[in-house]
Amino acid sequence: MKKLAMWLFVGFMLLGAGVCSATEIDLDSDEGVRELRKKIFGGLDVSFSGIGRIEATLENRFRELTDIGGPASSKVADDSFYDFRSYISSEIRKDKVSIVIAVDIAGDDFSDPEGAVFGNGMDSNSAPGGPAVTRDSLWDLRTRYLYLNYNGFVKASAGRLPLKLGNGIVVSTIRDSAKVVKPLKPYAFGGVIVKGGETIPNTVPPDPEGSKDNDLEAFVIFGKYKQKNLALQLTYAFQKDSRRDQGFPEKQYVDLTADGSSGRLSYQLEAAWFGGETPYKAAKGERLNNDAWMGYARFQYALPDIRSGVGFAVGYGGGDNDPTDNDQSDFQSLFMNAIGFHIANIYGNDIHGYDSYIPGTAGADGNNAGAGFANTTFLQLSAFHQPTDRLKIEGILSYFVASEDQLIGEGVLLHPNDGTAAPGETERSDDIGWEADLNFNYTITDSFSFYTRLGYFSAGDIWGRSAPSAKKIQGGLLFTF
Repeated sequence: MKKLAMWLFVGFMLLGAGVCSATEIDLDSDEGVRELRKKIFGGLDVSFSGIGRIEATLENRFRELTDIGGPASSKVADDSFYDFRSYISSEIRKDKVSIVIAVDIAGDDFSDPEGAVFGNGMDSNSAPGGPAVTRDSLWDLRTRYLYLNYNGFVKASAGRLPLKLGNGIVVSTIRDSAKVVKPLKPYAFGGVIVKGGETIPNTVPPDPEGSKDNDLEAFVIFGKYKQKNLALQLTYAFQKDSRRDQGFPEKQYVDLTADGSSGRLSYQLEAAWFGGETPYKAAKGERLNNDAWMGYARFQYALPDIRSGVGFAVGYGGGDNDPTDNDQSDFQSLFMNAIGFHIANIYGNDIHGYDSYIPGTAGADGNNAGAGFANTTFLQLSAFHQPTDRLKIEGILSYFVASEDQLIGEGVLLHPNDGTAAPGETERSDDIGWEADLNFNYTITDSFSFYTRLGYFSAGDIWGRSAPSAKKIQGGLLFTF
């Protein structure tokens, strides 16, 4: 389908310009298509890609369980909606230099709330618990990516870049940044500087300089080792609160990932330490120290018939249940959006997800983003089967417990938006619940597919003794080229 789209495009160009005939260039090969593009665009290698997606969602009860999602008064029992998402991107290459640009054409941006505004942070209309970027109209052109690449002695990129670290648990978003990588096979070493951007009004005390600079900046260095069946990466990341009023956190991370395979077995491993400091706490008159760990392991075994496989995953994120000490032990991400890492259809995306913002002063622990692994330990069993080349069916069963128990009714995290612990409640629980998911994906053509995601979450005692179960049905059509 990708070649067909290119043939139609270049065929139109050739008819008008008479550059060459189809007998001169082999359009059945990638080299031939690339050569034709260069002839059309004056020696530039220009390629195009994009997506269009329409998605419908029917959900039931999970907003009553939401950890991050605004006060209880904003949570509704049932909801249904649809969203449309589309963007077009192009890469223009000349020798060792290229420019990549992707433009959002239309959409609601539910799946990537920070992916469609030039700069970083929140729109003025954004609110705690909602997307960081809002739209005045569905038909709204915005820059998604815009960056310059150099692939020579070093590999360098600068501009509005997609960023991902490891499995996407710590960092997965789009930010204004610059990246340099030096390959020394089988090793590679590199660094990233993330530019600050407008966030929220600078009102958090103390602010001795009266600064209105709302920048947040981050610095990342990493080393990689890659062989045929094994890839290792060690990363250090530091976020600076350049507002200078202690209103935002200063986070530090050490992250180690390992991905590999052996025969029919493949695996993903990741561990990270989260340190640094939280935002200034007016009630305590100081910042709190971050001290948390994250661990994740996934193993998948392909059965001999090739069309089936089974998997096992385990995850752990540090938790906090003591509002009186000077440590914040809930694991948090650095930069994250809703598609950064998928735990489960309901719990990982809707109840305890990534794509939200709560100012650090709103709660006792200052957990303000990236709740996906915060105070969560889980086990998962999965299996998939492909009865045909076009259809894939996947089933996942997940069991969740809190790494640190909480008051019954409070939820997983420790801040005022967490739930409905009754006054005087003293009994505690670590029972988050279990979830069963069923996913279908049907490939209609090489570029056109249909998918359905079903989920059922059985709420545990941590949400309250009579907490409801949650259900979700989601389906969509996806076109890519």
